[in-house]
Amino acid sequence: METIQIGDKEITLIKTAHVSKQSVDEVKSVIDQIQPDTICIELDEQRAQNLFKKQDYSDMKLSTVIKEKKIILVVVNYILAQYQKKMADQMETGVGDEMRMGVTLAKEIGANVSYIDRNIQITFKRIWSLLSFWEKLKLIALVIGSLFENEEISEETIEEMKQQDILDSALKEVSTEFPTVAEVLIFERDRYMAQSIKNSPGNKIVVVIGAAHAPGIIKHLHGEDIDISALEVIKEPSWLSKQVKWLLPVSIVLLVFVTTGFNLDGLMRLSGWLL
Repeated sequence: METIQIGDKEITLIKTAHVSKQSVDEVKSVIDQIQPDTICIELDEQRAQNLFKKQDYSDMKLSTVIKEKKIILVVVNYILAQYQKKMADQMETGVGDEMRMGVTLAKEIGANVSYIDRNIQITFKRIWSLLSFWEKLKLIALVIGSLFENEEISEETIEEMKQQDILDSALKEVSTEFPTVAEVLIFERDRYMAQSIKNSPGNKIVVVIGAAHAPGIIKHLHGEDIDISALEVIKEPSWLSKQVKWLLPVSIVLLVFVTTGFNLDGLMRLSGWLL
C-alpha cells in the first residue's frame, strides 16, 4: 500500500497479485479504514461485466464471432480466463476476488466505482496492429504454449512477485522479447490509468491495481495530464496483416480443441460452434 497526495486528492494504491488471498484481505482492510469517496479498479467496463457475469461464447458460431468482429474479445477473454483460472485453482481462491471485493465494498459504503483501464479490445488491437508478421506468429505460439505449462505456483511465489525487483526483471524480459507488447500492454496502460485516476471524483481515492502497474502509475500521477484519446487510436493494418486474419480463428479452434480433452462430447460441441 502507498499513499500519495496529488493536488486535493489523497490517493492510496493497493498493489495486488490478482489471485492472492492476502491481496483480497488487504483490499478489505484498507477500504474499511479509509472509507474513500471513490474506489478505482484496474478493469474496463467489459471486463468488469465479465467479472460478475461470465460470458459464455459456446453457443456463438465462429462465423458470427468473425462477422461481429469479436475474435479478439473472445481470444483475449479465453486466454486471460485460462491463465488466471490455472493460478486460482492452485491458490484455492477466486480469479479477480480482490476486484470483486473493491466493487462490493464501494456499494456498501456508498463510494463511487471508477473502472480506470482502457478497453481491452483496444489494447489488443493496438498490439496486433503494431506487431510485425513474424512477431504475430511468435506471440501466438508463445501464448498457446503457455496454456499447457503445468508448473505449480505457490502462494509464496505469487506474493514474491509483488516485490519490485522481481517485477522489474519480468518487465525487462517482456520488453526485450516483445518491445511493442510491453509498450502497449504495460506502459501505455500505466499512463491511461494514471489519468483516469486523476479524472475520478472525490478527494479520498483508493486504487486497486496489479503490482506491476504501480511504479508507472505513480510516476504519471506526479506528471503532466495525458490525452488518453491518443492512446485509443488503432493503426490501419498493413496488407499482409489483413491476409493473416485466419491466424486468430485458427488459434481459437486449436485452444477449444485441445481444452476439450479430445473427448467426443467436446468435439461435437466444437463442431457445432464452427458450423
